[in-house]
Amino acid sequence: MHQIKCPHCGKEFTIDEASYADILNQVRTKEFNDEIHEKLDQIKSQHQSELELLEERANNTCLRKYIPKAIIYFKFRIHIVLSFVSLIYD
Repeated sequence: MHQIKCPHCGKEFTIDEASYADILNQVRTKEFNDEIHEKLDQIKSQHQSELELLEERANNTCLRKYIPKAIIYFKFRIHIVLSFVSLIYD
């Protein structure tokens, strides 16, 4: 048996192992989802930085005809990754 305290009313409850495991699983799932969304935000930010860098390089090199294709590729790639992740976690 486990004692848990309600964060809202302060009342303590006694719950059995199965209920405690369910609550613990919910907390872990929420933390996992929060971490996934944080990682997605980091990936989006990194992707944006990479795109900006590619665009800057396109303006400064003779490879201007190849960089737009690379940008399209990276946009398509991140779109696929984000679509896949959203199907799994949303």
